[in-house]
Parts: sequence; C-alpha cells; structure tokens
Amino acid sequence: MEKIRNSNLLKRTLVLVLCLALGAGILPVNDYSVKVEAATNESEGVYKMKIGDAGEGFHEITADKPYAYSGLKDRTTLQIKGIVNGNETFLKGIKYTWKSSAPEVISVDGDGEAKEDKYEADITRKGPGVATITVNFTPKDSNSTISISRVISVSTEIDKSSTKASNTERDPFTKLVETGEDSNNTALVFFKDENDTNDKKVIELLNGTQSRPNTVRWTTSNSDIAIVEQEEGEIDKKVYERNEKGELEEKTIKVPKPVTVTAKKAGVATITAEAISSPKIKDSFKVIVMPRFKGEDTNGKTVFKKSLGSNNALVSMAGKDEIITNAIDAQKLKWTVKDITGKTKTDMLTIEPEKGSSAYIGKNPRAGAYQIIAQTVQQGLAMDEHLGIARAYVKIPIKVPNNRDLVLGLNDTYDILENFNFQSYNDLNVRILSPSTGEESHNVTTVTPNGVIVAKDIGLSKVVIRLNEGVMDKYGIKQYKDKDAEKDEDKYTEEYLKYVKNGITLNFFVVDGFGINNSNITMYLKSTANLTLTTTSNEPITWVSSNDKVVQITSSNGTTCGITALQVGEAVITVTQKVNGVTKSARCVVKVINSAESITIDPPVVDMDVDETKMLTAKLTPNDMVVGNLKWSSSDEKVVKIDSYNGKNAVIKGVGDGVATITVINTENAIIGTCKVTVHGKTSGITITPDKATVQLADKTLQLNAVVQPSTNVQPELTWMSSDTSIATVDNKGLVTLKDGGTVKITVFIKKNPAVSATATITIQRSVAGLKLDQSSKIMFAGEKYKLGYTLTPPDASNKNIKWTSAKPSVASVDKDGNILAISPGETIIMAQTEDGRYTDYCIVTVKQLAKNIKITTKDVFVNKGNKHKIEYPLEPANATDVSIQWESMNPKIATVDQKGEVTAVEVGSTTILAKLAGEVAYCNVTVIEKATGIKLNYSEKVVYKNKTFALKASIEPEGATNRKVTFVSSKPSVATVTGSGTVKGISPGTALITVTSDDGGHKAICVVIVKEMTTSIKLNHTFYALGLHDTFTLVPKVTSNNATDKKVSFTSSNPAIAAVNSKGQVTGKKLGYANITVRALDGSGVKATCRVRVVVPTKSIKLNRTVMTMIVGRTTKLKPAFSPKNTSYKTAKWTSSNTDIVKVLEDGTVIALSPGTAVITAASKDSGGKKKAVCYVTVREAVPSNGITVTSKNPVMVVGEKFTMSAVLTPYNSTDSVTWESDNTAIASVGRTTGTITAKTSGVASITAISSGGKVSTTTVTVVGLDINNITLEQYTNFTISVIGAPAGVFWQSENPSIATVQNGKIITRSAGSTRIVANVRGRRLYCNVRVIPIR
Repeated sequence: MEKIRNSNLLKRTLVLVLCLALGAGILPVNDYSVKVEAATNESEGVYKMKIGDAGEGFHEITADKPYAYSGLKDRTTLQIKGIVNGNETFLKGIKYTWKSSAPEVISVDGDGEAKEDKYEADITRKGPGVATITVNFTPKDSNSTISISRVISVSTEIDKSSTKASNTERDPFTKLVETGEDSNNTALVFFKDENDTNDKKVIELLNGTQSRPNTVRWTTSNSDIAIVEQEEGEIDKKVYERNEKGELEEKTIKVPKPVTVTAKKAGVATITAEAISSPKIKDSFKVIVMPRFKGEDTNGKTVFKKSLGSNNALVSMAGKDEIITNAIDAQKLKWTVKDITGKTKTDMLTIEPEKGSSAYIGKNPRAGAYQIIAQTVQQGLAMDEHLGIARAYVKIPIKVPNNRDLVLGLNDTYDILENFNFQSYNDLNVRILSPSTGEESHNVTTVTPNGVIVAKDIGLSKVVIRLNEGVMDKYGIKQYKDKDAEKDEDKYTEEYLKYVKNGITLNFFVVDGFGINNSNITMYLKSTANLTLTTTSNEPITWVSSNDKVVQITSSNGTTCGITALQVGEAVITVTQKVNGVTKSARCVVKVINSAESITIDPPVVDMDVDETKMLTAKLTPNDMVVGNLKWSSSDEKVVKIDSYNGKNAVIKGVGDGVATITVINTENAIIGTCKVTVHGKTSGITITPDKATVQLADKTLQLNAVVQPSTNVQPELTWMSSDTSIATVDNKGLVTLKDGGTVKITVFIKKNPAVSATATITIQRSVAGLKLDQSSKIMFAGEKYKLGYTLTPPDASNKNIKWTSAKPSVASVDKDGNILAISPGETIIMAQTEDGRYTDYCIVTVKQLAKNIKITTKDVFVNKGNKHKIEYPLEPANATDVSIQWESMNPKIATVDQKGEVTAVEVGSTTILAKLAGEVAYCNVTVIEKATGIKLNYSEKVVYKNKTFALKASIEPEGATNRKVTFVSSKPSVATVTGSGTVKGISPGTALITVTSDDGGHKAICVVIVKEMTTSIKLNHTFYALGLHDTFTLVPKVTSNNATDKKVSFTSSNPAIAAVNSKGQVTGKKLGYANITVRALDGSGVKATCRVRVVVPTKSIKLNRTVMTMIVGRTTKLKPAFSPKNTSYKTAKWTSSNTDIVKVLEDGTVIALSPGTAVITAASKDSGGKKKAVCYVTVREAVPSNGITVTSKNPVMVVGEKFTMSAVLTPYNSTDSVTWESDNTAIASVGRTTGTITAKTSGVASITAISSGGKVSTTTVTVVGLDINNITLEQYTNFTISVIGAPAGVFWQSENPSIATVQNGKIITRSAGSTRIVANVRGRRLYCNVRVIPIR
C-alpha cells in the first residue's frame, strides 16, 4: 500500500468512509459511535487494527462496519500495525494506550494505561452489546496523537438449530414445517405427551457467547405459558481449543449456569434475549407448549377409557360434557373433530371451548364414534398439523325417545332425525307395518325420503327402525362381546341386539281434534284481530305468518294470537305444536283490504274565543280514500265542543277558557287524527307591575310584567306600546329600554281586544355625563387655602353630588366643598368623583416652605490643601424648600467658598467662613493642612484557614504626613474579621477584602483574604423520587459550605438493577422496586446525602372528567382523573390552582369557587416529577338570585306508571338559582327532587311545587287517571260498565275490535267470542282494559 502523505486527504477519506457506513445503516447511530482521527503531519502513515491469535492467525478489523465477536474463545488479542513503504510492521519505542468504551461488553487488559511497545492488547468477551476499542499513540518525530477506533459487537443471537450439537448441553429446537428452512421455522416445542415429560429445556447463544445475569436480560411475553431463568454462579464445562500447534485439546472452563425455559400451560410465548448495555441488540424465539387432556375428571363429568383403540376415549351420554386441558385459554387452541378413522372431518359433533382450561362437547351431538384433536396455534405462525397434538376418542350413544306410543292428528308429521340422534337417514332401515297383520302397510302412515313419518288416515300404525350393519363402526358398535365369540349369537353385544338386529319400534295412533277458530277472515288495512287455537295439549305453540309484510303477528300467548293488517294482500297464519315428537298444524287464510292509513286535521292548531265557531277538515292518506266511518269528539266539552260534523268536516264552538283536543277516528281500523284547540275566555282587565317607577337612565332597562284577569284564563297575546319612543321603547315581552330622561307611559292591551289595557308611568332621571376641574395643577405655600372649582356635564344632571379626596392629606387636605388647605411641603393629587356615574378629574397640588433661619453645626473644619469641603447647615424650619443664603470667606487666599457652601482649601493657614440668611449670620473656622499621599500593606493577598489569624500592617506615605491614623474594614465579616490593630481572623470559607484607609486623605489599600474549609454537608434537590420505568431524572447536590475547597461528589446506587446512576447524577429506572442513590463528597470529609428512589409503572397520560366548567361563587364540584395505563403505580394526582383567590382545589380534586374570574385547575402525576398533566378551565360567576319562578307545564293528566318531566322558568332569565321539586302526595305522584320527573303511582290529584334556591315557589296540579278494572271475561251478548278513576269530563271510548265487543260511555257490549281491548282516551292518555269474550254457556 502506498504511503499517504497528505493528512487532509486522509481525513477526508476516513470521514467519507464513516459517512457512507452510517448512511448505509452499517453502523447503528444510537447504540455506538466510531471515532476516527487521521494523521496530522506527513510523517504519519496508515494503520491497521487486527484481531486473532497465534494459532488461528490475525485478520483486519475495518472502520466501515462493526466486527462481530464469535467463536468459543472468550479471550483473544488485538494488535495495531503501521504501513511503512507498503509493508505492515509494529511501531516500537512508543507508548500505546488501549481503552474500551463498554468494559461490561469487551474489556481490555490495562485499560487506560499508557505502556511502551504495547502494540498488542488482550481483550475479553464479557457479554452481549457493543464496545468501541480505541488505541492512542504518538509516533516518533511527531507531536500529534494518532487515535484508531474500531467497533466490536457481541450478539445475543440464540442457537435455534433443530439438531443437537455434540459440544453443547442445549436442547434442540423443532421444525414447525418439515420442508421449511428459514430461521423462523423452528421453535422450542414442549410436546407434553407420553413421549415428552421434560418441562424444562436449556438454550444457548450462538458463536460461543455466554449469557450472564448482568449482561443479558431474558424476558417472556407470557409467564403463564413459559418462564425463562438463569441462576447466578458458574459450572464446569468441557471445550475443545486449538493449541499453538493447531491441534484440538480438551479443556475444562468455568461458564455461567445455563439459561432454562420451563413450560407451564399450553400456548405460544416469545422469549427475548436483550443486551443490558445495548437494548437494541436482541434476539427472540417462540416457545410452543402443546396441549394435553387430563385422564379423568374428578367431578365425574367426563370419563376417559381405553375402550376405543389404544388412546383415551371419552364416552358421553348427553352432550355438553367437559374436556379439561392444560391450556390457559382453550379458545386459542385449534380444535378439529374427525370420524373414528381420523381421515375425514365432520360436523356431527362440535367443540365449544371457553375462557380457561375447559372445552365442552356441543349441544345435541349426533350418535357415533369420533376423534377430538387439539393443537396449539398462533395467527401468522405456520405449523404442520400433525405437530404436537392432543387426541381423544369420543363415543356418543344413540338417543332413544322415552315415549314410543304416539298420537297424531291428520296430516301431522314425525321427523325421525329430530327425535333420534342418528347421523343420516341413509344409515337406517325403516319399515311401516300393520299392527293387526304384521305386514308392510302405508295406509295409515307413510315415510318420506328424508325420514319424516306423515299421518294419512285415522287408525293404528307400527314403525320399526333398524341401524344398517354397514355403519356399525361409524357408531362404535361391535357385533360380538369378544373376538373368540364370532358367529355365537349368545355373545352378541347389547348394542348390536338393540339397534341392529331387533331395532326400535314406534306405535302411532292417528286421530282428529286440532284447529283454529277461523279458517278465513277479511281485515281492514291497519286493523287488528285475534285467532284462537283449540288443542288438548299444554306443549309450546308456534304461530307463523307466511308474509310478515301483509299480516304481522304482534302478540302470541299460547292458544291466542294477535295479528295486524299492514298491507293489502293475502297471507296464511300457521300454528304448530309438537306433542311427543309429533308436529301438529292448522292454518287461517287472512285477506287484507284497503282503508285509510293515517288521518290529519286541518288546521292542526286552533286559537279561538268563547262562542266563536270554526270549521275543521279531516284529511285521509291516501288522498283518494273513500271516507269511511269517521267519528269526531272533544277531550273537554267545557272548553270546546263539536257543534256538528258530516264525514270529513266538523264545526267546533268555543265554550270556556282552556285547552282541549279534537279527535277524529276511523272506526274501521282505529286510525286517529287530532287538533289542539285553545279557547280564550272573557277578560275583566290587565294588571301591570310595577305601575309606577323612577329609574336612572344608566339602568338601561326595566322589566314590566302584565297578567290578564282573571289569572286562571289562558293568557291571550298582548301588545305593548310606549307613549314616547325617544324617552323609552318596549318589546313584546314588556322589557323597557331607557333612551333619555323624562316621563313616559307604557301601555299593554289584548291584541284581539284593545279595549282591555293597563298603563305604567316611568320617570327616567338624567345621569351625569362628565366632570371637569378648573385647575389641573396648583402651587401653594404651607398654610395657604384655595377653593377648587368644577363643571358638571350636563349642567341639569339629577345627581350633582361630588366626592373629594386627597392622595396625601399630610401634604394638602380637601373638604367636601373642594376647599384645599396646604399643610407641608410635597406633592399630592386632589381627586373629584361624581356620585352618579363615578366620573373623575384631578388636580396636582405642590406645597412649598420658606426658610427662616440657618445654623452651622461644625465650627472647626480641617481641609487638606487642594481639597474641597461642603459645609453642613440645618435650616429652620427643617422642611424649608425655598432658601436664599449669602456665603463669604474672611481670607480667600487661605480658603474660598461658593454660594452652595462648598469650601476650597488654597494655602496652609486659617480663615472664617460666614453664612447670612434673612438678617441671621452663622460661621465656622477653616484650617488648611498638608495631606498624606499614600498607604502600603505587608500583604496584598493571604490564605488563612477557618479560625486562624495573621497580622496585617500599614505604612503611611510620606513619612512626615501629619495624620498617620488608619482604619481596618472587612468586606465580609462573615468570612474574615479584622481588629482595629490589623489582626485578621478566618471565620468561614470564602473571599473577603480587608480595606485599610488612612485617616488623612482617605488613602486605601486592599488585602485579599481567602478562607478555606472542607465540605460540611450536602443537600439534594430530591430526598424521594417516584421514577417511571425506563425514565430518567437528575439529582443535583448542593454543598452547604459554598466555598469548600473541593466540591466534587460521587454517585452510587444501592441496587443498579432497579435504579442506575451515572457520574453526572442522572438516574435511570431499570425495573420496579426501591433503591437508594447516595451522593458522597470527595474531599475526604466523609459527608454524604441519600435519595430514596421508587421505580414505578409511569403515568403516560391523565384525563379529567371535565375540561371546561362554569361555577357559581360559594359552590363546589369534584374533578375526577383517569390514569393511563390502568396499572400505573400512582392513581392519585397533585392538584394546583392558577389563582387561589378565585378557585381553590383540595387534595381529593374538590374545587371550591371563591370569587368571580377565571382560573386553571391542573392535575399532575405524582411520578416522574409531575410531567404528565391535565387541566380544567374554570369560570366563576357571581350568583344571580331569582325574583320569580313559573312552572311551564300546567295541570298535566297522566296514567298510572307514566313518567313526565316538568320544567320551570326563573326570572330574570340569567338567574343562577337551582330548582328543586316537591309533591304533596307521593302516594299518588312522586317527583324527582332535582330532575322534576313525575311518576304517576295511583289515581288521584297531587300538587307539584317548584322551589328556587332563592325561596321562590310555583305550583301546578297533576291528575293521575286509571280504569277501575283492567282485565275482564264476559259471555257473548252481555254488557258491563267500566269507568275512569280520577278523570275529568271528556273521556273518549273505543274498542280495538268492534266485531268482538263495542263500548259507549264506558258500557261494554259483547258480540262474538274472542279477545279485544277497550281504550279510554283521556286528554291524549290511553287506558286499556283487556276483554275476553267466551261463547254462551
């Protein structure tokens, strides 16, 4: 190979190879990385890494793909060689450093150690996974380090071969399909029969890879079917290895204890081997546990015998017998039933597997001998059908009816295969004989080719049924008791004699006496009728219509059948009854003729007055129907009556105030049409509330209510009017909208009778529209007074009251009339606000104070030459803001002074400074001196340990300075203190600055003091953490001593198999359980801290039963969280509210509304740091109390057992009050307290009251009606009167079948025999009385 001297070309080449490997999927990016660093100068060449040993030779590992470590040897050698002048050679005289990225997969001897001439390194295969082996070295005459990396993978691939290897103790896998060759064609199969009793099998990894509990994680998809285990520890194992001469030698090595799979119950499970260090490296195989049957059921339900062949046989007497298996779920087994030869599948016997280990023989199996076969299968898994099956031999005996003396009516039938359990009529020899002659005779009965015996004539008949000899094996019947008894008739088996030789005899008696009361009837479309059967047996009866679209059977009760005519045409109603195996039948031909299908009344709704008349018209469907027998009626003739009617037309007349229903009925088929009529009675007047009112224009609206008198009347339609719409308007519900100030009259009158009216007078006061102060700002002196003026808009506003306030009354106050008093210097805001409308304006007031006197507090002042000094002087009063002072120096050559009182030192000497104010004079003496120029310290930086001291010394420059005094100050006395003489003491770890300041000139020097200390304690961000399985979180340690010298810590886990932690404190949940994570200081102090970690099934998501809701202040509700998955460890949430002033939430999810506004309730998981959350958006409203309540459903009429839901309307419409309901007589009618649902219990009258939570009530009356009798039997041509209990006037009576019975005003008159119902219609409610008419005795 030619030497590469261009380092950049080498880099680009290696990077290109790496990118191509990654892009082609050769190197999985997430599991491992490849580090390739090219040479950096021309003296470096190309290098090769090789693997092998002296016996088998070495071969190269390239960077383009991982090297798969295989073979029986757990140790081998890596070497690095350079290419020099085209030859491979070891580079000697340099140090090599070998390192493994995953020692738990591949370990390197001397990992991380730099050794000279270590161009070879021994590696050891530890367990499955991926490791990157890197060697670093610096070639001679080079300053650049070469880094060569190669990826080595150790597979978890499992040895799934189907033949047992000579050098392994593993169990062989079984081919699922004998001709299949692919890797998925084998499985570890437990046959579970007499030939395979081994419930445990050993498995191994391919290529000699060893599985250890700390390197490979073995799992099963279903531990109820199979479990996989590997114990800790090692065992001896013999292996063969080649020595240096290439010869095979036997050696004994230590290997981990084997991996075993144990079968539990029949089924299919998947066993997976996964590298713990690299979870994506894994392999799996199928475990198939075949089924087996238990030999005998201890409950006696089934018995397995050796009676059929050499295998177990189940002799069943009645079907539905239990077969017990070793399966978890018998429904997942493949069940097959074959004939006794096992060659042909059959459906003569079925298997009904159930959840669990049991299966049952299906109902009504056919007699015979069968094979039952069960096999473990899985969808998508191909398997030969003979592989590992369980087989049972079953015999179903022949079933013979107990009653063999049978009575038939003419044309009755008897089906042999229905009454016996033979497999086929072809298996039988059937003869029909005359009982008197014993000869073949088909005069009384005959048999069809399908084995059905038919009664032809009245008389006696004998039928003999024999099993053909050719089908004996099919039914499991033997001719002789044993083989030696052949041709000895005395040793015939009992079954042969009973079923083959002698046969089964049936005796038939054919008679007459089975029929329907009508053989032909004609019905109108949509009408109903009843048919009655005459029979002497109590056996079940079946009624069938030949055409359900023409005539439908709507009810059947033994011998009685109710039918309905649905469509014009003809149908046959057939009734059958099976008596002792004989099927009896009779029929009735029904002809349906046309009639009206539906009726409507035009108009359907009428609104009229008392004494008014209107015409109603009945419309029939179809339109061309000839009008039949129509009858008109009113549900309440006190409200409206039928004045006259003729066919389709009727004239109605209003009688009294109320609501009633007009009904028209077609008596041919009881089709009904209805019209709702509202009659308005005469009114005496209207009451309007309030009739007088004074309101503010700002109120915007006013609700008026009008009630027509008398109030019991049906309220008519009203019209509202305003006398001046520029002042106020009114809508059709009495809601007044205020427009302007003034007085207006609102009038309401009956739309149909404007003469009946009422008027309300409303006075609207004008509101304030604005406020403006005369001044927006004002300057005043203390003690001064000023009245602040204002302007109101409009000037004639009704309410002119103003409220005055001062933001700072200590600066300036204001009275109720706007008079301002200046009190002390400062600034305040004077605010004016109207009582009406709350309009505001303000004025900024600034208060000042004049100075009256001056004093100089320091009489003698010393100033360094060239420096300045500000003279301090208090004023009287102290809060003066306006000052005028004159300053003067008595000797400006010594010191000068400006008009701010600042002195400048000019020359050494003394002078006097004067201050003059308002005729008063103050003074001070000024002396100018020489100043110091600097200061020096014996230390500029010093390290001291806690509680230790050192002396800090200061020198003043120049040496002749007048004032040599200094002060010592520590910037952090909590870290280091200093005395007045300069002794420094360390107090706590950290850094402090000791500042030394000269008294003369204020010169400063600083010494940096560093105080050191060992760690005293560690605090963690978590002391307990619920961690989701496979999730992570980070522990953050906080060293209490913030300035500790060494803050490094280490992390360890008490159980890494449950919770592992890395060097950065990241904790990973490995499996469910508890572990302690310990954090230790590395500075030798021995300080540590612990976090208790529980690894849990994590919460994947949380859902709340409500995500948005509106609440009323003071009320509570409860939120309920639902967690996914259902087996999550924590099933309670941590609740928080975004605004606890509005909504508070308790720890159980109870939400309390505190004040109006919006807030968000959050439910967070208690594991994984509360990452999973769900929210509910809550809006809280103020309660709006009701001032009235009205029940909308007035005086309902109900029948016993009926339910009806009431409703109520609150005033105002936006009231937040709740409504509850009460009944004054729950024996008659109860009502749901919160739902308003009335349940009618017995006839009578009860009052139902609606109550708002604000105490408002509204009551209505419910009337429960019922018949005094519900079932009655009468003879033909008799009469009987029934009545409605609790009904008001206006009951409409009708009969569903007038041909059987008619009714008028409750009086029933019977006609023909049969059954019908009498219907009482009370205000649209129907009551039924069942009437049975019997023939006259």
